Amino acid sequence: MNIVINPDYSKLSLFIEQLPSDFSNGGDMIYEARNQIKKFRVQDIDVVVKRYKVPICINRIIYAFFRPSKAKRAYDYAMFLLSKGIRTPEPIAYIEVKKGLFFYQGYFISKMENLKNETVENTMMFDFEDAFVVRATNPENNDFIITIGNRFATPKHYETQEEAQEAIKNRDWNLIATLTIELAEQAVKNHMSNNKKNKK
Repeated sequence: MNIVINPDYSKLSLFIEQLPSDFSNGGDMIYEARNQIKKFRVQDIDVVVKRYKVPICINRIIYAFFRPSKAKRAYDYAMFLLSKGIRTPEPIAYIEVKKGLFFYQGYFISKMENLKNETVENTMMFDFEDAFVVRATNPENNDFIITIGNRFATPKHYETQEEAQEAIKNRDWNLIATLTIELAEQAVKNHMSNNKKNKK
C-alpha cells in the first residue's frame, strides 16, 4: 500500500492509514455511484474521502507500472492549483492499495470546504454552465448524460434534458470536482507548453 500525506495534516496519519479497512463502516455518505464519497469528522476537521471504483484488469496493470492512479492525479492537481493561487479544497492525502504486484483501489482525501462559488467563479473565464454539454445517448431521447470536453462530467444519467440542465444549474458537487480536474489539466498543459517555448 502506498500512502502520501500532506505534511500539514500529519496528525491525521492514523486515520488515513486505517481508511481502507474503516471506510465501509464509517463516515456519512455524500455520493454513491461509480465511486463513493464520504464525509468524516477527524480531530475537529471535516474531511472528504473519495474511494474510486476498482478498475478493470488492464487498468490495474497500467496504474501499477505506467500511469499515475486517479487518486494520485487528484492530489497532484489540487496541489498544483493551490501553488498557482487557485482556491480548491486542500488535499490531505492519497492512498493506493495493491493486491500482489497490481494496483487495486485508490482513495483521495481532502479538507471539506464550501468553495462552490469560489472554485467556479474565481477560476473560470466563462460561465459555469457553458463548460458542460448535455447529450442524448439514444434516438428516443429518454437518456441524457453531461460531458465536459471529451470526458463524462458525472456518472449520473438523466431521463430528460431539463433534468440534466437543472443539475448543471444547481452546481452538482460531482460537476465541480470534474471541472476542477479539467482546469488543473489545462493549467498543467499550458505550463509545460510555456516551458518548452522558453527553452527554445
